[in-house]
Amino acid sequence: MRLIDCTFICFDFETTGISAQVDRIVDIGAVIFNIDTDRQEVFSEIVNPQQPISASASAVHGLFAEDVCDAPLITDTLPAFLDFIPRDGVLVAHNAGFDRSFLASACAFNSMEPPCNEVICTLPICRRAWPDLKNYRLETVGRYLNLIDVEEHRGLADSLLLAQVFRRAIDRLSINTKEELFTITTPHSVAEVGMKPASVPDGFELFSSAIDNGSDMVIQYGDDSRAFRRITPERVITNGSRVYLLAVCHRDRIRKQFRFDRIHKFHCVAER
Repeated sequence: MRLIDCTFICFDFETTGISAQVDRIVDIGAVIFNIDTDRQEVFSEIVNPQQPISASASAVHGLFAEDVCDAPLITDTLPAFLDFIPRDGVLVAHNAGFDRSFLASACAFNSMEPPCNEVICTLPICRRAWPDLKNYRLETVGRYLNLIDVEEHRGLADSLLLAQVFRRAIDRLSINTKEELFTITTPHSVAEVGMKPASVPDGFELFSSAIDNGSDMVIQYGDDSRAFRRITPERVITNGSRVYLLAVCHRDRIRKQFRFDRIHKFHCVAER
């Protein structure tokens, strides 16, 4: 298939931290484009992650609690983003494993089907196109190509920059077909990673009843903690061999995930 006949979607997430299993998306940016035209569509949305943003993450993207507290939740934003993505388009990200894992986790946490689009990473493309750069951060490549003077580190800004870098790399490497492109960067799918719905492990059947009935539970969690915390279980998910409980933690007042193998004691809260 000719590249000029392909639709591409460069996308970027800013997050509360670096772990897709614990952290959440705070900023979504994306741009739809074709290689041979200037026409493009953009998507940009700030998200309230319902959890603290780490200091190290804020230092990168400049978003703080006060910036996101009134923003829509991912339950509202994610469906709009998934609808924005053309079904036949190729998703493009820089260090795609990071963004792909956050998208997979967001879909799983919200019981939504992940997009079936092919996802490619621009890191190997940039390394092939410009083999002598000191590093391959998107901003480094952008500065080298005189595309930016200031590093914004925001979802839409990085997506627009990536689209320009991607076009330049395609032109420099004289890539004409999708098949040629995929020999440089292997396509993956969002469904390959992240959390998936699961059943509770043996011995934890009480959690299934709590989820079905909307009941609260009290658990003792962690190897060193003897304290109990009250939670509202919502669903059970898995990532590889580990099974997690997604629940609202009343102590921390946020939605969290708990590994079943670290839950030592538990019981349902008696209703009055």
